[in-house]
Amino acid sequence: MSRIVPGFLFVLTASPALAQSPPVSTVMAVAVEVQAGCSVAASPLLLSAQQGRRGQSSADITIACGPDEPFTVSLDHGSHADGGQRCAYDPVADRYVAYDIFRDPGRSRRWADGPDDVVSGMTNALGKASLQAYGATPAHPDLRTGRYVDQVVVTVSF
Repeated sequence: MSRIVPGFLFVLTASPALAQSPPVSTVMAVAVEVQAGCSVAASPLLLSAQQGRRGQSSADITIACGPDEPFTVSLDHGSHADGGQRCAYDPVADRYVAYDIFRDPGRSRRWADGPDDVVSGMTNALGKASLQAYGATPAHPDLRTGRYVDQVVVTVSF
């Protein structure tokens, strides 16, 4: 004797619209750009002047970036500038003395932040660069004794 067991019968049919397509792929381009972590340090520029005589000195500016990295260095006009003239200030005597910073030992090429006043260079294979800043005060016939100070911002762009 045979028995019929109630149940379900599933019939799957494939239609072209429901058929699974074969996988497709492409290549995604990936670039990793590592930004140079630049640092800059500057030694103090200590000018010693006397009445009627020009004061001169120099300071070191050191840059650390990636190897063979091009850069420019600009200097602002300082905290006590009068127009485009850098000035150092004596807070005790409430007086100013003019000075400037130059890119060359002859002190003829001003170093500032204008497009013609910056210094360009490139770090070496170790990622280092050393620059000299040359300071000078004009010969002041009425210069008074005191401690005159200023702060100049050194900016490195690469």
